[in-house]
Amino acid sequence: MNKIKKNRLSKSFSIWGTFEDYETNVISNIKKIVNSKLKGPDFQIHVTLVGPILKYDETTSLVLKNLCSRTKNFKINLKRYELTEEKYTALFIKINKSKELLNLRLNLVQKLKIDNSNYYPHISLYYGLVENTKKKKIIDLLPMFPKKITLKKLCLVDVDENNNKWKILDTFNLM
Repeated sequence: MNKIKKNRLSKSFSIWGTFEDYETNVISNIKKIVNSKLKGPDFQIHVTLVGPILKYDETTSLVLKNLCSRTKNFKINLKRYELTEEKYTALFIKINKSKELLNLRLNLVQKLKIDNSNYYPHISLYYGLVENTKKKKIIDLLPMFPKKITLKKLCLVDVDENNNKWKILDTFNLM
C-alpha cells in the first residue's frame, strides 16, 4: 500500500492520457464492478499526466496540438491493483514509469511551465473514502486487466473536485 499525498486545488485543469477504445472499455467494466460496491463519482478512464494547471488558454491548446503531432502513441505497462487512504487514489491500477511516459510528461511540464512534483502514474477505478478492508475485498473479486494498453490521446480536462465533475474540453490524437 502506498501513501500518496499532495496539496490539491478543487478547481483547475489537468492533462489526461486516454487509451484505445477496446482497452478503455475493459478497464471501464472493472471500474463498474468497483463502483457497484463502493458508489464513487463517475469519471472517464484515464492516466493523469500533469495537473493542476491554473489557467487554460490558446497557448495551452497549441502546446498540446504541437506535442501530439510529434509524439507517437505508445504502450504502457499496467502492474497491479493498489489502494491508498486518499480520496483520489483510493483504488487504482498502478502503471509502470516507462521512458516514453516520463518523456511525454516532462515535455508537458516544460512546455506548460508547471510544477514537476512527484509523479505516480495510475488509472483510478474509484474516488472516495472507504476503509481499506472493504477495498481489499473488492480487489479480490476483480478480473485481470490487460498487461499493456496504448496511450492514444491527450485530453485537456476542466477539473471541479468540489462537485466531482471532470469535463474534457479538448482532445488531441497522438501520431
